Amino acid sequence: MNRRHFNLRTKLVVYFILIFVIPIIVFGILLFALQQRNSEQFMVRSQETSVLQLADRISQELRSIQSISNLYYLDDELISCLSSDTSDYSVDLHNQLDRLERVFSSGLGTINVDIAILDREGTCITHNDGLLRPDSGQLEGLVRRPGNLSWFAPHSFEPGTVAPDMLYAYRPLHDRSTWQQVGALLISVKEHELRKIYSGYLSDVQNAYLIDSDGNIISCVDNQGVSYDIPSQILPLYSGTFRDSADGVPQLVSFYTIKTAGLQLVVASDLNALRSAYRQTTLVFLGVLVLYVLLALAATWIVPRNFVRPIHELQANIDLVKQGNLDTMVPVTSSDEIGQLSEQYNEMLRRLREVLAGLMEAQQSQHRAEMHALQAQINPHFIYNSLASIRFLVFSKQNEAADQALIALISILRGTLSNPHEFSTVGQELKLLQDYIALQRISFSRALHVEFQVDDSVRGCKICKLTLQPIAENAFIHGFAGGQEDCSLQISARDLGSRVEITIRDNGCGFDPDAPRQAPEDGSLPHTGLGISNVQERLQLAFGPEFGLRTESAPGAGTAVTVTIPKFQAQGGAMVYDHTDS
Repeated sequence: MNRRHFNLRTKLVVYFILIFVIPIIVFGILLFALQQRNSEQFMVRSQETSVLQLADRISQELRSIQSISNLYYLDDELISCLSSDTSDYSVDLHNQLDRLERVFSSGLGTINVDIAILDREGTCITHNDGLLRPDSGQLEGLVRRPGNLSWFAPHSFEPGTVAPDMLYAYRPLHDRSTWQQVGALLISVKEHELRKIYSGYLSDVQNAYLIDSDGNIISCVDNQGVSYDIPSQILPLYSGTFRDSADGVPQLVSFYTIKTAGLQLVVASDLNALRSAYRQTTLVFLGVLVLYVLLALAATWIVPRNFVRPIHELQANIDLVKQGNLDTMVPVTSSDEIGQLSEQYNEMLRRLREVLAGLMEAQQSQHRAEMHALQAQINPHFIYNSLASIRFLVFSKQNEAADQALIALISILRGTLSNPHEFSTVGQELKLLQDYIALQRISFSRALHVEFQVDDSVRGCKICKLTLQPIAENAFIHGFAGGQEDCSLQISARDLGSRVEITIRDNGCGFDPDAPRQAPEDGSLPHTGLGISNVQERLQLAFGPEFGLRTESAPGAGTAVTVTIPKFQAQGGAMVYDHTDS
């Protein structure tokens, strides 16, 4: 089963998202919900507090009227007058009542009111030019109202309409000796006088209503311009806050009972407008939350990248090592585990270079030993054949030819055996080959034609020492063994770009390369001889298996041996061969 591969950075990003980003988002949403809830609660508490303060403000004004009513209620002279049986009040009584009214009216607050005294039949017995002008229909039945001081309007009105012009506070007057009702106190006030107490404390998104115990609206301020029906369920309640709607506009409604007058203050606020006041705070909170999430995402992207960067550098260097580059060290930028790992990697790389250098030195030593072993094989073989030729000249009493042969042999030995280098150049090998052919001409009894065709660009190329001589030697010993009279050697060296091809072609007897050959008793290869196999091994050991010798031959058609080597210009380690006659 194939497993999907995730790199370290991807895993770290996933871990950061799971550990930091997602919790931030979750807790941010919870905090946002909590903040919304707290805002709603603060909004409710603020409205409740403002309604309570507004109710206290109204209660203070109405309490002054309550105090005046108490003064009238406790005045013995007034009660005595009203308790008398005379039905025709004298002018002195009217003057007395006027005096009492002027004295008690001085204790009122900012509200302009008018005070009237009613007899037990409900007839106004005071004479005033003030605000109060009640008719008999409005006052009918007031003397029979129970209770202390009651506020009322002549009729109820719907929200959004003009309130009644006059409001009334009614209080019965009793003879405290018999507790018989002897009259009543009627206090009148214009509705706008009551409204100005609280209207200045309302915002543009708030409506306020004053309702009596029967649910009748006796005063209102409509700032929203919407119609709101006050639910009757709040009448028996003292205070509270709830959500409602008016003409499709959501409302936050708070109410509070003013005990002084037995009235309820109801304030309805546009909920959308109230929430808009907290919208800026909400937007700031959301902005901070989004910014924090973005910073967390940026940190999730940047931190893993910086964390895995040394690991990526280490991985890249390991890839270079796989490709054979052992020179690149990992920079150590920290002192943590990754830095320690980088230091250990660099130390490992240094030791690996030392080990490889030792191995390369061992391989080169082994290579030199093998080359020297092969060289030790070819040199005695060449010397043996050369000495055999000189021995033939001496035996045949060709002393001058033997002397020239010895001189050529000495020159060749001086340039080969006395030089420790493994390589020579193509030009030097061709010079050595010319000397060898000259040595062979001494004892060669037939006509020999030799031709050289060499590209100048290949003369300085690197080649194994004693590569061409064994091939030419093979041609003299085996190729020309057929007895033909005209013998020919063609030596060519061509530049093929990245390679060099050197071909030695003879017109000797040739052989069949596919025919089975028996190894001679002396251990040399048939026809090709020991020298050819030795040259092949040395070339492949020096340049690789794709280089070496290629032999083309056929019976009676001669033999062509091609040497293929890479085109390397010799810079060092090449022998210096110089043909001299001394």
